[in-house]
Amino acid sequence: MELFHRILKLAVDGGASDIHLKVGTPVVFRISRQLIAIEGPVPTEEWVNDVVKNITPPHMKKRLEDEREVDFSYFEPGTGRFPYQLIPATRVIRAGDAFREDECAEFR
Repeated sequence: MELFHRILKLAVDGGASDIHLKVGTPVVFRISRQLIAIEGPVPTEEWVNDVVKNITPPHMKKRLEDEREVDFSYFEPGTGRFPYQLIPATRVIRAGDAFREDECAEFR
């Protein structure tokens, strides 16, 4: 999960509006409407499955199994809150519209 948290922080610090994680392809940020592949390890199926397992709220796991897609929000202390769309059938995680932690204090 450490790598995932570093990706989130890099996205926020770089001004990305979206993060795309897909098995077998580079991590991609959307910055100023452009998709930009970042240098780093390419997500493996094992790594993506671990991320999904760790960030999916317990009450959403059954829905993810049944519907094969789920949307929720994940909060990373020190970085911010991220809405997620998980699509396991295509092995894609999309995080968008990251809010810095100091911008979402009202949610605490």
